[in-house]
Amino acid sequence: MKRSAPLVLLLSATLVASQEQITPPDNKYTPAQDVELGLQAAGEVRQQMPLMRDDLMSSYVEEVGRRLTAAIRPELRHPEFRYTFEVVNVREINAFALPGGPMFVNRGMIEAAKTEGEVAGVMAHELSHVVLRHGTAQASKATKYEVGQVAGAVLGAIIGGGWGQVISQGTQFGLGAAFMRFSREFERQADIEGSHILARAGIVRVDAMHQDQFEVFGQAFPPPRDGEPAALRETREFWSGGWRDPRSTREGLDLVAACVEARAIATLGDLPIHVLSAGTFLRQPLIPEALRPRLQDQWDGLQRTFLGLSSRTTQTRVENSGHFVQRDAPQAVVAAVLEVLAAVREATVTSSDTLARTRRRDFSGSAR
Repeated sequence: MKRSAPLVLLLSATLVASQEQITPPDNKYTPAQDVELGLQAAGEVRQQMPLMRDDLMSSYVEEVGRRLTAAIRPELRHPEFRYTFEVVNVREINAFALPGGPMFVNRGMIEAAKTEGEVAGVMAHELSHVVLRHGTAQASKATKYEVGQVAGAVLGAIIGGGWGQVISQGTQFGLGAAFMRFSREFERQADIEGSHILARAGIVRVDAMHQDQFEVFGQAFPPPRDGEPAALRETREFWSGGWRDPRSTREGLDLVAACVEARAIATLGDLPIHVLSAGTFLRQPLIPEALRPRLQDQWDGLQRTFLGLSSRTTQTRVENSGHFVQRDAPQAVVAAVLEVLAAVREATVTSSDTLARTRRRDFSGSAR
Protein backbone atom coordinates (compact mmCIF):
# COMPACT_ATOMS: atom_id res chain seq x y z
CA MET A 1 0.00 0.00 0.00
CA LYS A 2 1.41 3.41 -0.98
CA ARG A 3 0.93 5.20 2.33
CA SER A 4 4.05 7.29 2.68
CA ALA A 5 4.54 10.91 1.71
CA PRO A 6 7.02 11.74 -1.10
CA LEU A 7 10.58 10.91 -0.16
CA VAL A 8 12.85 13.67 -1.40
CA LEU A 9 16.58 13.56 -0.82
CA LEU A 10 18.08 17.04 -0.65
CA LEU A 11 21.71 16.96 -1.65
CA SER A 12 23.77 19.39 0.34
CA ALA A 13 25.96 19.23 3.42
CA THR A 14 24.37 22.47 4.61
CA LEU A 15 21.08 20.67 5.18
CA VAL A 16 22.72 18.50 7.80
CA ALA A 17 23.70 21.60 9.75
CA SER A 18 20.11 22.63 10.43
CA GLN A 19 16.76 20.93 10.02
CA GLU A 20 14.85 23.80 11.61
CA GLN A 21 11.82 24.88 9.61
CA ILE A 22 11.53 28.67 9.66
CA THR A 23 8.07 30.22 9.97
CA PRO A 24 7.66 33.77 8.62
CA PRO A 25 7.08 36.33 11.40
CA ASP A 26 3.84 38.22 11.89
CA ASN A 27 3.29 40.89 9.26
CA LYS A 28 0.68 43.66 8.98
CA TYR A 29 1.46 44.19 5.31
CA THR A 30 0.28 42.11 2.37
CA PRO A 31 2.62 40.46 -0.16
CA ALA A 32 1.27 42.92 -2.75
CA GLN A 33 2.44 45.78 -0.51
CA ASP A 34 5.86 44.14 -0.29
CA VAL A 35 6.01 44.32 -4.07
CA GLU A 36 4.90 47.97 -4.10
CA LEU A 37 7.46 48.93 -1.47
CA GLY A 38 10.21 47.00 -3.23
CA LEU A 39 9.52 48.62 -6.58
CA GLN A 40 9.66 52.10 -5.04
CA ALA A 41 12.87 51.30 -3.18
CA ALA A 42 14.45 49.72 -6.27
CA GLY A 43 13.70 52.90 -8.18
CA GLU A 44 15.64 54.85 -5.55
CA VAL A 45 18.57 52.45 -5.86
CA ARG A 46 18.70 52.84 -9.63
CA GLN A 47 18.65 56.63 -9.31
CA GLN A 48 21.24 56.99 -6.55
CA MET A 49 23.64 54.07 -6.98
CA PRO A 50 25.84 53.26 -10.01
CA LEU A 51 24.65 50.10 -11.72
CA MET A 52 27.01 47.80 -13.57
CA ARG A 53 26.66 47.74 -17.35
CA ASP A 54 28.52 44.53 -18.08
CA ASP A 55 26.71 41.66 -19.78
CA LEU A 56 28.99 38.90 -18.48
CA MET A 57 28.75 39.88 -14.82
CA SER A 58 25.04 40.65 -15.05
CA SER A 59 24.22 37.34 -16.72
CA TYR A 60 26.26 35.49 -14.10
CA VAL A 61 24.34 37.06 -11.20
CA GLU A 62 21.03 36.48 -12.96
CA GLU A 63 21.87 32.80 -13.48
CA VAL A 64 22.77 32.28 -9.83
CA GLY A 65 19.63 34.13 -8.78
CA ARG A 66 17.44 32.07 -11.08
CA ARG A 67 18.78 28.83 -9.64
CA LEU A 68 18.18 30.05 -6.08
CA THR A 69 14.60 31.23 -6.66
CA ALA A 70 13.78 27.87 -8.23
CA ALA A 71 14.69 26.29 -4.88
CA ILE A 72 12.34 28.39 -2.71
CA ARG A 73 10.00 26.30 -0.57
CA PRO A 74 6.46 26.07 -2.06
CA GLU A 75 4.89 27.60 1.05
CA LEU A 76 7.18 30.64 0.73
CA ARG A 77 6.50 31.21 -2.96
CA HIS A 78 4.48 34.40 -3.45
CA PRO A 79 3.10 34.65 -7.01
CA GLU A 80 3.09 38.43 -6.71
CA PHE A 81 6.85 38.63 -6.19
CA ARG A 82 9.09 39.52 -9.14
CA TYR A 83 12.72 38.58 -8.65
CA THR A 84 15.35 40.65 -10.42
CA PHE A 85 19.14 40.62 -9.98
CA GLU A 86 21.37 43.60 -10.75
CA VAL A 87 25.01 44.46 -10.06
CA VAL A 88 26.01 47.71 -8.34
CA ASN A 89 29.37 49.10 -9.48
CA VAL A 90 30.92 49.74 -6.06
CA ARG A 91 33.88 48.10 -4.31
CA GLU A 92 32.09 47.62 -0.98
CA ILE A 93 31.54 43.92 -0.22
CA ASN A 94 27.78 43.84 0.14
CA ALA A 95 24.51 42.63 -1.33
CA PHE A 96 20.91 43.42 -0.43
CA ALA A 97 17.44 42.35 -1.47
CA LEU A 98 14.28 44.41 -1.26
CA PRO A 99 10.73 43.36 -0.37
CA GLY A 100 8.95 41.72 -3.26
CA GLY A 101 12.06 40.48 -5.05
CA PRO A 102 14.59 43.06 -6.37
CA MET A 103 18.16 42.12 -5.42
CA PHE A 104 21.34 44.16 -5.87
CA VAL A 105 24.81 42.62 -5.62
CA ASN A 106 27.88 44.81 -5.29
CA ARG A 107 30.71 44.25 -7.73
CA GLY A 108 33.10 44.18 -4.77
CA MET A 109 31.38 41.11 -3.33
CA ILE A 110 31.67 39.20 -6.61
CA GLU A 111 35.34 40.08 -7.02
CA ALA A 112 36.12 39.10 -3.43
CA ALA A 113 34.41 35.70 -3.71
CA LYS A 114 36.73 32.74 -4.19
CA THR A 115 34.01 30.37 -5.41
CA GLU A 116 30.52 30.47 -6.86
CA GLY A 117 29.34 28.94 -3.58
CA GLU A 118 30.34 32.07 -1.68
CA VAL A 119 28.35 34.27 -4.04
CA ALA A 120 25.36 31.92 -3.92
CA GLY A 121 25.56 31.76 -0.12
CA VAL A 122 25.33 35.54 0.25
CA MET A 123 22.53 35.76 -2.31
CA ALA A 124 20.61 32.90 -0.65
CA HIS A 125 20.80 34.72 2.68
CA GLU A 126 19.45 37.94 1.17
CA LEU A 127 16.78 36.04 -0.76
CA SER A 128 15.64 34.49 2.51
CA HIS A 129 14.94 37.94 3.94
CA VAL A 130 12.62 38.46 0.96
CA VAL A 131 10.71 35.17 1.11
CA LEU A 132 10.32 35.46 4.90
CA ARG A 133 9.16 39.07 4.35
CA HIS A 134 11.46 40.44 7.01
CA GLY A 135 11.42 44.01 5.69
CA THR A 136 7.72 44.59 6.18
CA ALA A 137 7.62 42.35 9.26
CA GLN A 138 10.10 44.70 10.90
CA ALA A 139 8.06 47.70 9.79
CA SER A 140 4.97 46.05 11.27
CA LYS A 141 6.42 46.50 14.74
CA ALA A 142 5.74 50.22 14.43
CA THR A 143 2.50 52.03 13.70
CA LYS A 144 1.36 50.91 10.27
CA TYR A 145 2.50 53.62 7.89
CA GLU A 146 1.58 53.75 4.24
CA VAL A 147 3.95 51.84 2.00
CA GLY A 148 5.43 54.98 0.50
CA GLN A 149 6.17 56.35 3.95
CA VAL A 150 8.41 53.48 4.99
CA ALA A 151 10.12 52.80 1.66
CA GLY A 152 13.05 55.14 2.25
CA ALA A 153 13.67 54.02 5.81
CA VAL A 154 13.47 50.33 4.98
CA LEU A 155 15.76 50.79 1.99
CA GLY A 156 18.33 52.74 3.99
CA ALA A 157 18.40 50.07 6.67
CA ILE A 158 18.67 47.16 4.25
CA ILE A 159 21.51 48.72 2.28
CA GLY A 160 23.39 49.98 5.31
CA GLY A 161 26.70 51.87 5.24
CA GLY A 162 27.17 55.26 3.65
CA TRP A 163 24.76 54.66 0.82
CA GLY A 164 22.07 53.55 3.27
CA GLN A 165 22.49 56.72 5.34
CA VAL A 166 22.15 58.91 2.26
CA ILE A 167 18.95 57.19 1.16
CA SER A 168 17.34 56.88 4.61
CA GLN A 169 17.94 60.58 5.25
CA GLY A 170 15.86 61.26 2.16
CA THR A 171 12.70 60.13 3.93
CA GLN A 172 10.78 62.69 5.95
CA PHE A 173 9.30 60.15 8.35
CA GLY A 174 10.49 59.03 11.77
CA LEU A 175 11.52 55.43 11.03
CA GLY A 176 15.28 55.68 11.14
CA ALA A 177 17.70 53.09 9.89
CA ALA A 178 18.64 52.09 13.45
CA PHE A 179 15.06 51.00 14.16
CA MET A 180 14.61 49.25 10.83
CA ARG A 181 17.82 47.23 11.03
CA PHE A 182 17.08 43.51 11.01
CA SER A 183 17.16 41.87 14.42
CA ARG A 184 19.57 39.08 15.30
CA GLU A 185 16.63 36.67 15.13
CA PHE A 186 15.80 37.72 11.57
CA GLU A 187 19.44 37.31 10.59
CA ARG A 188 19.49 33.85 12.19
CA GLN A 189 16.34 32.90 10.28
CA ALA A 190 17.86 34.11 7.01
CA ASP A 191 21.00 32.06 7.69
CA ILE A 192 18.96 28.90 8.21
CA GLU A 193 16.51 29.43 5.34
CA GLY A 194 19.40 30.40 3.07
CA SER A 195 21.16 27.13 3.86
CA HIS A 196 17.96 25.26 3.00
CA ILE A 197 17.67 27.07 -0.33
CA LEU A 198 21.25 26.11 -1.15
CA ALA A 199 20.47 22.54 -0.12
CA ARG A 200 17.87 22.17 -2.83
CA ALA A 201 20.53 22.02 -5.52
CA GLY A 202 19.36 18.62 -6.66
CA ILE A 203 16.56 16.15 -5.94
CA VAL A 204 16.08 12.40 -6.04
CA ARG A 205 12.41 11.40 -6.00
CA VAL A 206 12.11 7.84 -4.69
CA ASP A 207 8.87 6.27 -5.97
CA ALA A 208 7.28 9.55 -4.94
CA MET A 209 3.61 10.06 -4.30
CA HIS A 210 1.82 11.69 -7.23
CA GLN A 211 -0.96 14.19 -6.63
CA ASP A 212 -3.30 12.35 -9.02
CA GLN A 213 -2.61 8.79 -7.85
CA PHE A 214 -5.71 8.41 -5.69
CA GLU A 215 -8.01 9.65 -8.45
CA VAL A 216 -6.39 7.24 -10.92
CA PHE A 217 -6.32 4.14 -8.73
CA GLY A 218 -9.33 4.70 -6.48
CA GLN A 219 -11.65 2.86 -8.86
CA ALA A 220 -9.11 0.31 -10.07
CA PHE A 221 -9.71 -2.34 -7.45
CA PRO A 222 -12.19 -5.18 -8.12
CA PRO A 223 -15.65 -4.94 -6.49
CA PRO A 224 -15.96 -6.33 -2.96
CA ARG A 225 -16.79 -10.00 -2.65
CA ASP A 226 -17.68 -12.31 0.17
CA GLY A 227 -14.77 -13.94 1.88
CA GLU A 228 -12.12 -11.59 0.53
CA PRO A 229 -9.07 -10.96 2.73
CA ALA A 230 -9.46 -8.17 5.24
CA ALA A 231 -6.20 -6.63 4.00
CA LEU A 232 -7.66 -6.30 0.48
CA ARG A 233 -10.78 -4.64 1.85
CA GLU A 234 -8.72 -2.18 3.90
CA THR A 235 -6.51 -1.37 0.89
CA ARG A 236 -9.55 -0.70 -1.32
CA GLU A 237 -11.10 1.54 1.34
CA PHE A 238 -7.87 3.49 1.70
CA TRP A 239 -7.45 4.11 -2.03
CA SER A 240 -11.15 4.86 -2.58
CA GLY A 241 -11.29 7.74 -0.10
CA GLY A 242 -9.89 6.70 3.23
CA TRP A 243 -6.59 8.37 2.37
CA ARG A 244 -8.24 11.74 3.05
CA ASP A 245 -8.26 11.01 6.77
CA PRO A 246 -4.80 11.47 8.38
CA ARG A 247 -5.75 8.73 10.85
CA SER A 248 -5.65 6.24 7.97
CA THR A 249 -1.84 6.27 8.08
CA ARG A 250 0.34 5.27 10.98
CA GLU A 251 2.35 8.49 10.47
CA GLY A 252 -0.79 10.71 10.57
CA LEU A 253 -0.01 12.10 7.11
CA ASP A 254 -2.18 14.88 5.69
CA LEU A 255 -2.22 13.55 2.13
CA VAL A 256 -4.84 16.07 1.00
CA ALA A 257 -2.48 18.94 1.88
CA ALA A 258 0.40 17.05 0.29
CA CYS A 259 -1.51 16.80 -2.99
CA VAL A 260 -2.33 20.53 -2.92
CA GLU A 261 1.33 21.42 -2.33
CA ALA A 262 2.47 19.08 -5.09
CA ARG A 263 0.13 20.70 -7.61
CA ALA A 264 1.49 24.12 -6.66
CA ILE A 265 4.96 23.19 -7.96
CA ALA A 266 4.74 24.08 -11.64
CA THR A 267 8.45 24.00 -12.36
CA LEU A 268 11.81 23.60 -10.67
CA GLY A 269 13.70 25.30 -13.49
CA ASP A 270 16.82 23.32 -14.36
CA LEU A 271 17.51 21.72 -11.00
CA PRO A 272 18.92 18.22 -11.54
CA ILE A 273 16.23 15.65 -10.67
CA HIS A 274 16.35 11.87 -10.83
CA VAL A 275 13.04 10.01 -10.66
CA LEU A 276 13.28 6.50 -9.24
CA SER A 277 10.14 4.47 -10.01
CA ALA A 278 9.60 1.02 -8.52
CA GLY A 279 7.69 -2.04 -9.65
CA THR A 280 5.29 -1.24 -6.84
CA PHE A 281 2.13 -2.80 -8.23
CA LEU A 282 3.88 -5.79 -9.77
CA ARG A 283 4.89 -6.73 -6.23
CA GLN A 284 1.53 -6.03 -4.55
CA PRO A 285 0.05 -9.38 -3.45
CA LEU A 286 -3.30 -7.83 -2.51
CA ILE A 287 -4.02 -6.87 -6.13
CA PRO A 288 -5.25 -9.57 -8.53
CA GLU A 289 -2.32 -10.74 -10.63
CA ALA A 290 -4.08 -10.01 -13.93
CA LEU A 291 -4.60 -6.38 -12.88
CA ARG A 292 -1.06 -5.65 -11.74
CA PRO A 293 0.58 -4.90 -15.16
CA ARG A 294 -2.11 -2.34 -16.06
CA LEU A 295 -1.80 -0.57 -12.71
CA GLN A 296 1.98 -0.61 -13.04
CA ASP A 297 1.76 1.02 -16.48
CA GLN A 298 -0.48 3.73 -15.03
CA TRP A 299 1.92 4.26 -12.15
CA ASP A 300 4.88 4.52 -14.52
CA GLY A 301 2.96 7.12 -16.51
CA LEU A 302 2.31 9.22 -13.41
CA GLN A 303 5.98 9.00 -12.49
CA ARG A 304 6.96 10.17 -15.98
CA THR A 305 5.03 13.41 -15.45
CA PHE A 306 7.74 14.37 -12.93
CA LEU A 307 10.10 14.69 -15.90
CA GLY A 308 8.33 17.96 -16.74
CA LEU A 309 9.37 19.57 -13.44
CA SER A 310 12.85 20.42 -14.73
CA SER A 311 14.80 20.61 -17.95
CA ARG A 312 17.41 18.31 -16.36
CA THR A 313 15.40 15.27 -15.23
CA THR A 314 16.10 11.57 -15.72
CA GLN A 315 14.14 8.47 -14.72
CA THR A 316 15.01 4.92 -13.72
CA ARG A 317 12.56 2.09 -13.09
CA VAL A 318 13.70 -0.30 -10.35
CA GLU A 319 11.99 -3.49 -11.51
CA ASN A 320 12.56 -5.70 -8.49
CA SER A 321 11.62 -3.22 -5.80
CA GLY A 322 8.46 -2.38 -3.95
CA HIS A 323 7.50 1.13 -2.92
CA PHE A 324 10.30 1.40 -0.35
CA VAL A 325 13.20 1.45 -2.80
CA GLN A 326 15.58 2.62 -0.10
CA ARG A 327 14.96 -0.69 1.67
CA ASP A 328 14.58 -3.06 -1.30
CA ALA A 329 17.24 -1.63 -3.63
CA PRO A 330 19.45 0.87 -1.75
CA GLN A 331 22.10 0.62 -4.46
CA ALA A 332 19.65 2.24 -6.91
CA VAL A 333 19.18 5.21 -4.57
CA VAL A 334 22.95 5.60 -4.15
CA ALA A 335 23.45 5.53 -7.93
CA ALA A 336 20.77 8.18 -8.42
CA VAL A 337 22.29 10.42 -5.72
CA LEU A 338 25.72 10.14 -7.34
CA GLU A 339 24.24 11.04 -10.73
CA VAL A 340 22.56 14.14 -9.36
CA LEU A 341 25.69 15.18 -7.48
CA ALA A 342 27.65 14.90 -10.73
CA ALA A 343 25.10 17.15 -12.45
CA VAL A 344 25.32 19.67 -9.60
CA ARG A 345 29.12 19.68 -9.81
CA GLU A 346 28.94 20.23 -13.57
CA ALA A 347 26.70 23.25 -13.09
CA THR A 348 28.95 24.57 -10.33
CA VAL A 349 32.07 24.20 -12.48
CA THR A 350 30.35 26.11 -15.29
CA SER A 351 29.22 28.89 -12.95
CA SER A 352 32.60 29.01 -11.22
CA ASP A 353 34.32 29.42 -14.59
CA THR A 354 32.00 32.34 -15.32
CA LEU A 355 32.82 33.78 -11.89
CA ALA A 356 36.54 33.49 -12.58
CA ARG A 357 36.17 35.27 -15.90
CA THR A 358 34.16 38.10 -14.32
CA ARG A 359 36.79 38.56 -11.61
CA ARG A 360 39.57 38.76 -14.23
CA ARG A 361 37.86 41.63 -16.01
CA ASP A 362 39.59 45.02 -15.77
CA PHE A 363 37.22 47.54 -14.23
CA SER A 364 39.89 49.94 -13.01
CA GLY A 365 38.63 53.45 -12.67
CA SER A 366 35.02 52.50 -13.26
CA ALA A 367 33.85 51.88 -9.69
CA ARG A 368 33.45 53.95 -6.56
